[in-house]
Amino acid sequence: QRVAEQYGRECKEALRTEPIAQARNVCRRIGDPNDSRRLILLGQLYSENGAFAEAIEPLRQAVRLDPESFDAWNSLGLSLFWLKHYQEALPPLRKAASLNPQFFTTMTMLASTLHALGDDAAALPVLERAHNLNPDDAQVTAGLEQLRATLRGKR
Repeated sequence: QRVAEQYGRECKEALRTEPIAQARNVCRRIGDPNDSRRLILLGQLYSENGAFAEAIEPLRQAVRLDPESFDAWNSLGLSLFWLKHYQEALPPLRKAASLNPQFFTTMTMLASTLHALGDDAAALPVLERAHNLNPDDAQVTAGLEQLRATLRGKR
């Protein structure tokens, strides 16, 4: 555990200060192909530092090792979303939402993904759920009003 934490700090620093090719060499030490937690950590470090493409493979390995890991599915879905791979992001975000339907960010990203794919009818109940989780979020409230207006206009 201590070694993984040290490698995590070194990876985070490398991602902030080094070109991605060099940072990848530092970060690679975290990944253990048989340890989903370390793979999730690696994927999350990449994602948190904007290296979304690098996050994908460790997170895919993590969901294979631990198919019930909310963190793995959520991080994978978010990374794919930020890469604008909406079709690929949809299954992981749906799985994450099914594992933890109370997680606001997952619900908003799932709704955004459905909207990006042109499925506003499916996005609406997801965004309503997100709004119910956090009714004070002005951005979600505005998005919900806009989505409802769009759907009313299509009728």
